[in-house]
Amino acid sequence: MLPECEYHPSYAREHTVEKYEGYLEVFESSTYPDDHTWRWLVNADDGGNPLVPAKIVNAVERILKDALIKNYETFSELKIRLLESTPNGAAFEENELKMWRLIVDAEILWTTSPNPTYISQYFVLKETELSSDFEMCSIKGHQWNPGSRINIVIAVKDGAAWIKYLVDNIED
Repeated sequence: MLPECEYHPSYAREHTVEKYEGYLEVFESSTYPDDHTWRWLVNADDGGNPLVPAKIVNAVERILKDALIKNYETFSELKIRLLESTPNGAAFEENELKMWRLIVDAEILWTTSPNPTYISQYFVLKETELSSDFEMCSIKGHQWNPGSRINIVIAVKDGAAWIKYLVDNIED
């Protein structure tokens, strides 16, 4: 649907990461809509994930809608359910490269079917030279399985009741 492009993340390291070194290089993801998550650092409340700026959300929505209209005559509507962005290791306003890696979860509605199509895909969004528009592409060679099973193992002494509560409510 979108052209492919090369992407080499700024956080990739050629050397072995020492114990606790990786934690210092973790950046907050920005989200849309507000996911009400909270991040905790050294027992201090540091607030929730920042929101993706409206200009980014609008650009992603416009680019995806334009691509769908161009490629599928039965396209009806696009609903972005989640947009999460890692701005190349910097906040949106501090990102000198003007490039962001995004994961987009969206619902696509069709004129010919009552059944929507759901997509969950990584993209790269770049500001153009004019800084008033954006380009977006699929990451070349990127493989991601949104249906992967995730297992969580938590060892907690005398915490069986808490673990049962977590498991009972993990999907909520």
